[in-house]
Amino acid sequence: GNIPLHYSKDMQTAAYLLRSASSDHMRQTLITKRNNNGETPLHTACENGHEDVLEYLLLKIQLDKNQFILAVNNAGNPPLHLAKSTTAAKMLLDIQNKNKQNVLHTASFTQDEVELLVYLMTQISQNNSNSDHLLTPDKDGNTPLLLSISHDKDNFAKTMLESCNTDTIRKLLMHRNHAHQNAFHIASQQL
Repeated sequence: GNIPLHYSKDMQTAAYLLRSASSDHMRQTLITKRNNNGETPLHTACENGHEDVLEYLLLKIQLDKNQFILAVNNAGNPPLHLAKSTTAAKMLLDIQNKNKQNVLHTASFTQDEVELLVYLMTQISQNNSNSDHLLTPDKDGNTPLLLSISHDKDNFAKTMLESCNTDTIRKLLMHRNHAHQNAFHIASQQL
């Protein structure tokens, strides 16, 4: 079932509940606890439109935030699918992990569902930041496209390229990572 954090309607309540936990480990356990529907408090904050709770929880997650943003509930929906506002969606899209990877980077090599990528691309397009998220390099200089190619996620690469304008496609294909490899180099290594 739900824990009290799933029901938090404001940041003060969420903060009180997390402060009452006896340790950092317990706080992380509360933030990532799933209910009977497989939803974490991030899911319920998004689903109920509680942006301040979402923002607070994102600040308090000490683990890889992208893994929690991509965590699906029993219906197969990550928190982003449940976001009720563009503000909440943008908060989730803008998070970067310790490798400077946004949710597109992470999805491009950890997920098998092309529908999730299509949804992410749609959300990014609605937030007018399509090329920003696609062109953002991680700490190794890899864009989401380079990661999807290097992890044999051809459908992801195709979906990304199909959602872009010609100028962005050119930038994506010619972008070189810190190893001086572009999409063509990486694709030829996969053959």
